[in-house]
Amino acid sequence: MRDVGARYARRWSALAARIRRRWGPERLPERVLPVLLGAVLLAIPVAVMVGSTVHDRQLELSHAEHEARSQVTAQLLEDARSSHGVAMPVRMSDNRPGVRATWPSPHGPGRQEGTITVRAGMTEGMELPIWVDSAGEPVEPPLTPEQAQDRATGTGIALWLVVAAGSVALYWVVRVIARGPSPRAER
Repeated sequence: MRDVGARYARRWSALAARIRRRWGPERLPERVLPVLLGAVLLAIPVAVMVGSTVHDRQLELSHAEHEARSQVTAQLLEDARSSHGVAMPVRMSDNRPGVRATWPSPHGPGRQEGTITVRAGMTEGMELPIWVDSAGEPVEPPLTPEQAQDRATGTGIALWLVVAAGSVALYWVVRVIARGPSPRAER
């Protein structure tokens, strides 16, 4: 069993020595650089394709949200005040209590009551537009086409930056390896 392991170690060592002789540590960075530059350039059309796909899917989501949600006018039943009497914003997505309001039911006559998001300083009786789902519950506004475009652009740019940063990091590692151990490390 030991002979098999030693034999593989000798083969690996011989292969590594042949690669070092052929590529030489001083020539390794100059051989790796064109490959990494090619990867960065190839990442541009890939990032554009991924961004386009994200844009299409986000637009589908936007259309679906616009169909499933409707905008109604809500009337506040109380002021947007904290327990200290200072106006504060309240968000639907938080678990904090919101400002009570009433709005028309999306399914016909009648009104619904619940908590909604408001800006600081809004007072009782003020009206503001809100978005509700098919059940009449307040929801965030639907995704706009501009937001879909922003998400797609951000995704494409982020993908390209990851490839570019990875290539720079890999090139740096290759250069450090090619230089060999530093004189300080040998002390």
